[in-house]
Amino acid sequence: MENPASEDSYKEEKRKAKEFYKDIGHVWCPAINDYVFFTRFGFQHLIRQHGVARPKSEQKRRFALLKYAKDIIIDSRATISAHAKEFKRGRITFLVFKATREDEIIHVIFEQREGKQIYFLSIYSKKSSH
Repeated sequence: MENPASEDSYKEEKRKAKEFYKDIGHVWCPAINDYVFFTRFGFQHLIRQHGVARPKSEQKRRFALLKYAKDIIIDSRATISAHAKEFKRGRITFLVFKATREDEIIHVIFEQREGKQIYFLSIYSKKSSH
């Protein structure tokens, strides 16, 4: 059984992260010369993957990383990679920005469906090897 205090802590972190996320709204990205939109879909992806809830510890980790998202999107020194996939509903391009913050490599992922706006999809980190 889950500790009620732990559950309350999770709910509070989720609430704060959602508020912070909504306040971002959209960010101009000089590297792609377009806006990146922070939609409901992106926030849901922080919580769930393929319809399955991520472990709460992973969700909380991603919530904590949100503070870097805007800065990395604006940062012209971020490493950018892109790849596209074909789906029944059309082509989707995924953009990944990588930047080092506090000895971690932060990955910010965007998605763009053909002819649609670019939106934030996810954020995660890996420890830097230096």
